[in-house]
Amino acid sequence: MKRHSSIVFILCIKLLVALAVQSASATPSISYLSDDCKKLLTDHKIEKPSYNLFKLVNDQSNYLPVIISRLDKDTVKIEAVSYKDDDDITIYGLKFTLNNKSIVDCRSFYHTPKISLVEKIDYYTMFLIERKDAIRISTNYFINCGSGCYLSHVYSVYFLKNDTSPPWVRTEITSAVHEYPSQWFADYLTLEELFKFANTEKGLAGFQWRGKVYETRKLRKLYNK
Repeated sequence: MKRHSSIVFILCIKLLVALAVQSASATPSISYLSDDCKKLLTDHKIEKPSYNLFKLVNDQSNYLPVIISRLDKDTVKIEAVSYKDDDDITIYGLKFTLNNKSIVDCRSFYHTPKISLVEKIDYYTMFLIERKDAIRISTNYFINCGSGCYLSHVYSVYFLKNDTSPPWVRTEITSAVHEYPSQWFADYLTLEELFKFANTEKGLAGFQWRGKVYETRKLRKLYNK
């Protein structure tokens, strides 16, 4: 009987040690707000802009962009989030997550994220000129700037891999009026990648790519879609 009790005691100790080690080695989740998001919240009289103000949008499909990934596996998660104040004013944003880091980037009511490109890039630090592996998520927004007015903005989220630096957002492209999608962004995609977007409900009946005009319906025959 004593031997049995000793075995049970030892097993319990081992279990507690294993749980302690697992808890200590677990990396805590770290969350951030983009600078533009902080400014937008401050403009709406939010004294303490916080990541925790944002909640997941119930109908994700209405606000999520079409995601084109050049990674071997889907390691980046993109979710639609929003914040509603006491006056029922809603601020929408996108939450980007890689491993244990997340960042929320929010935009005005007139910005609609249409397509996001996820890719691995070489990033070089400013002063040390050190190369680091990074993940860049570039999103082309359709912007309604008034009656008969529209344009494109492209914002990119950067995550440095195996690095303690926080993710950040930068403006990549601001297009001329009446240009959507951004021609620079569209030409950066391959023809098949742009077709994948154009062939969705949020896509295009036709588009220009590297100096040539394409019809989506004709490309369906090429890609057997």
